[in-house]
Amino acid sequence: MLTVKTKIIFFLSPDVTGAERVSVTMAKHKDQEKYEVVFAILGNTFGDIISYIPHSCQCHLVPLLRLDDYLKQERPDEVFCSLIHLNGEVLTAAKKIGHIRVVLRNNYNLSDISEDLLNIAKETYPHADMVIAQTEQMKQELIAVCHVSEDKVDVIDNPIDTEYIDEHVRLVSSPYPEDGKIHFCWVGRYEKIKGVDLMLEAFLQVYQNHPNTSLYLIGKVNRESEYYQYLYRYVSNCNLLEAVHFNGFDKNPYPWIKHADSFLIPSRSEANSNVLKEATYLGTPTIYTSDVSEMATKMINIIESANGRKKILCTSIQLCG
Repeated sequence: MLTVKTKIIFFLSPDVTGAERVSVTMAKHKDQEKYEVVFAILGNTFGDIISYIPHSCQCHLVPLLRLDDYLKQERPDEVFCSLIHLNGEVLTAAKKIGHIRVVLRNNYNLSDISEDLLNIAKETYPHADMVIAQTEQMKQELIAVCHVSEDKVDVIDNPIDTEYIDEHVRLVSSPYPEDGKIHFCWVGRYEKIKGVDLMLEAFLQVYQNHPNTSLYLIGKVNRESEYYQYLYRYVSNCNLLEAVHFNGFDKNPYPWIKHADSFLIPSRSEANSNVLKEATYLGTPTIYTSDVSEMATKMINIIESANGRKKILCTSIQLCG
């Protein structure tokens, strides 16, 4: 007997952020006997996210202006979107056609987003069939701020794709030079909320007394970004250019994380850090704080542990506004 599968379209942007990677991981966990999974990248290019999508899955490039036509053609049973700036577009297009279940995932703490994005959330989330919150606290925010019915909100912790991680570290050697230094690493986006400036301030304090250290920054560089320009000037003015390495985006950041002496997460705020889970899974000593003096102290602890050929897990979850 032929089983009719439920067709779900997962909408992504071309960029690689935690939201896109979580969406792909959730899609990969769908029962292939029950669901037909399709990926749709909203934009004019497939971008870097295409490398995370399994080759066995359909993947379509959909210009935002053609979204209505695309949904009419594909006729999915369900759509899924995890990007607050695109959630409204996906929901509106699906509701126009009708008979499409809309599942939205909230990828930010509502207290951290701009007024424009908050207004989008307030307008769209109540009309979704289901809204995924990453934590119980986020669920209560959605109910209180966006007036989403409690029975429409489901708390689902962010999954990490351990098979993908294992595959991408198994045959890759350490990307760090054999220079005898202690290697710190950060992976992410150059945005103020990610606290890269706080991390650089802490590293400066450490480097002045421990010059056998280096910091590798793995993330897409936009040289026109004011925040990136500020960070680069800071590194240059503090004579850190030989110690701080702006390595740009890497489709496979996992060897950088795995082989670091310590992984740093200086975010001012995180809804639910994917990269913290990934670093913990890889067994990398991790410092997670946005307090400069505390981060510097913990970095020194890592240096002393590494110099003594002993690794410790040093994780501090202390988010500051």
